[in-house]
Amino acid sequence: MAFLVVDNSKRMSRRPTVRARAAPVSARQQPAGSVFGCTPIRSARYPLLMEAPSSKVAVQWALAFLGCMRLLVTRPCVVLDIDGTVLLNGNEGSTRCVLPFHSLVRACEAHSIAVYCVTARPDEPENRAYTERQLEKCGIRPVAALYMRSPNASYQAYKHKARQDIMRKGNSILLTVGDQFADISVTEAPEEIADSKIYVGQMGDNMQFGIKLASEFA
Repeated sequence: MAFLVVDNSKRMSRRPTVRARAAPVSARQQPAGSVFGCTPIRSARYPLLMEAPSSKVAVQWALAFLGCMRLLVTRPCVVLDIDGTVLLNGNEGSTRCVLPFHSLVRACEAHSIAVYCVTARPDEPENRAYTERQLEKCGIRPVAALYMRSPNASYQAYKHKARQDIMRKGNSILLTVGDQFADISVTEAPEEIADSKIYVGQMGDNMQFGIKLASEFA
């Protein structure tokens, strides 16, 4: 798993050098035309868009991006969806945690990058308490704020409004993650993005970095 590293060994540098390290990938492991495990996608809308073979590889790319960008903005943060993203809900109330996002949250905590969760779950007291317990179980903590949907709010509009509210409070969103394109952007998904695949790149509202996971409904 990639991780953020600050190198203070060079005394002449006034600012620390940030590097992102990832497990090496051999040429045999990479498909033809791939870039460190990801396949570039031609897109008229996005300057950087790649198909990732797994959420683990997508998170490695995101960590490398965060390692560089966190020093260039004020109050950096990431925005995570919950269902079908950081956790998967099974039968009879079982919960399966998606481990790469536990690693992402730990890296964010270590480098002062706030984590916000924006879920479409109804905002009811019991539901909020249950959701917080699930996040705690999966190691998604600390969470700066948990946004939950109010009654009758449309999915896409609610998600966009929540991201706007986070930025309005002075935060800089560097990464958004979700299994629905509306978790990442207010625009409709372009035709080159399939619901059943994983993508990483500049897909956010203002070309922020994003991870679009395979939809749990695909």
